[in-house]
Amino acid sequence: MNVTYANLGSKSSTTTTLRKKPFPVAERPQLKAIFGTFLATLSQTLPESAKLACYYQFGIWHFRIAQGHQLHATVTDCLFRTTETLTGSVRQYTAALTDLLCKETGLSAETLDIEIRYAITTLVAMGFIPEATPAGSATAETLATLDVFTDIMQSSYVNFFKSQDGLETTILAKIGQTLYPLHLHLLHFNQHPIDSHPNIMNAYQFYPLHTAYTCMYYDELQHVLNCPSRR
Repeated sequence: MNVTYANLGSKSSTTTTLRKKPFPVAERPQLKAIFGTFLATLSQTLPESAKLACYYQFGIWHFRIAQGHQLHATVTDCLFRTTETLTGSVRQYTAALTDLLCKETGLSAETLDIEIRYAITTLVAMGFIPEATPAGSATAETLATLDVFTDIMQSSYVNFFKSQDGLETTILAKIGQTLYPLHLHLLHFNQHPIDSHPNIMNAYQFYPLHTAYTCMYYDELQHVLNCPSRR
């Protein structure tokens, strides 16, 4: 993929961005080639905005490795199963990224595996691999936590809408698959939570029922994640 700054705005803003070069590493031909090859392996075409966001995430990760700052097993999570037991798209993209970087980085097999797993987990959590499924990647512990999320979703629905039957199992499964990247995002990045307090008054104004139910769901969820209230 040919990533340029031309998509970022008007000619004047583009010129300013080029002059400042906030992330000059993004212009490295080697990085563009690797990312373009990896992007071609994805089964779904990403929107241009997602491509650019993914490219910068990819670039920061690649630059860190190139500078000799690798992750260690003690600082990574264990949300995904071991590499050899992965299935589906997550296994496919893990293998593709490993093939791309095994010769280029010079990392040991163990360190490379840690880095690749971290990168793939991040890509899934950021929604860049939407076809990824919990069954194809998640550990038993992660699946158990996702089940808790589903239970909270169901109980919140019953309590909020005063429903005796609750959501159907098939509907819950579809919602769970749709929210998999978001739930993985919470688990993957919750080690260093951002202390943000979003203004939800506009949401209440335009989507009062959805917002109220979501807040109820989050109030229950924060106990599972052991994180402070952010509203």
